[in-house]
Amino acid sequence: MTCYFDQYSLKELSAQSYYGRYKDAVVADKPIRMNYDLHTGAIRGIAGKILVFCASLIAASLPVTRFYIWWGRRNKKKVAKPVAVNANLAGSI
Repeated sequence: MTCYFDQYSLKELSAQSYYGRYKDAVVADKPIRMNYDLHTGAIRGIAGKILVFCASLIAASLPVTRFYIWWGRRNKKKVAKPVAVNANLAGSI
């Protein structure tokens, strides 16, 4: 929230922003004004910031882990399949 003060008397001046004062805003305008705070976790304090950090770390690691899974499946060594021996041929030797 931004507050404006008179430089001589230190009385609060009315905010001349696009949305006006926060306490005068309607319910639909409040989430719009809290957009930055929601995305950084600032509305829940330090616990919110830690939660948002962990969520973003997990979200950022998903493409990397998916690449490793794909790369591992692609580069597997081909295992030679055992050849079945015919019982009739093995007994005649």
